[in-house]
Amino acid sequence: MKYALWAIAEIIILKWFIWSVRQRVPHEIAMSLGALLGVALWFETFTHLLPQGNTAFGTPDWLQTAGSVLLFVGAALALISILTLRLRGKPTSGWEHTSQLIETGIYRWVRHPLYLAALLAIAGMVLLRTAPITLALWISSSACLVLAARFEDRYNAEKFSEDYRQYRARSKLLIPFLY
Repeated sequence: MKYALWAIAEIIILKWFIWSVRQRVPHEIAMSLGALLGVALWFETFTHLLPQGNTAFGTPDWLQTAGSVLLFVGAALALISILTLRLRGKPTSGWEHTSQLIETGIYRWVRHPLYLAALLAIAGMVLLRTAPITLALWISSSACLVLAARFEDRYNAEKFSEDYRQYRARSKLLIPFLY
């Protein structure tokens, strides 16, 4: 059953990736590729789908606690970000394609809190199950998500023009007060 769930999830995201490539939307391509890797990491972490790495030392309890906290914070941040987009962004379709620039709530400090949420969640998954494969998936997925945030920044600068450029000067890309 776990293999079927993993395959279904990956096929759905793969279709999104193929659509993104055909549409030539850079941030969607990077985001969908990051999601493909993130879902593989999710299943590797929680179902041990892939062969387990060196577990002779195990994962210390404090790392598992830190991983759980990061996973929870990432999920909460994603929920808050999605609700803010839906309620304040005046979406034209779905919940993500907003017609209004949002500069309140978490968006006051971070321009891409959904990417930050995903980065926190995948870091948490790696801490829950430390193995070479989870580390490799984490690095690959994180690189794709950071790239997607940078591409989406350019897209938003074109979409919202001068307002976005001013907003960009007041906020950070992914990490409040740092980056």
